[in-house]
Amino acid sequence: LLRGRKQHRVQDRSVALPVGAMMAARIRRLETQLQEVDTALADSPPPPPLGREVSGADVIVTIGTSALVEQVADVVRRIEEVVNQAYTYRRVSRADVRDRLAMG
Repeated sequence: LLRGRKQHRVQDRSVALPVGAMMAARIRRLETQLQEVDTALADSPPPPPLGREVSGADVIVTIGTSALVEQVADVVRRIEEVVNQAYTYRRVSRADVRDRLAMG
């Protein structure tokens, strides 16, 4: 009995640790993981340059609608590519883009 101190069982259920000891172990694991991330970042090549600076005059904003699909060739494919490149994974499909454009 630990005189009122909470106990939690670890995954193998064979050892009970006080909450404070569990938190200390968790902090040590997280610090180790952060050190590994810092090392990986330090060893990685620098990011590519961002490209040229643009002014507001270089940017045109168009609200997408289903009419835009008929007016601009490949607009669905182009929107799909921009979104998926921005997220770095397949976030939307062409069907998703068409559905969103239909909503206006």
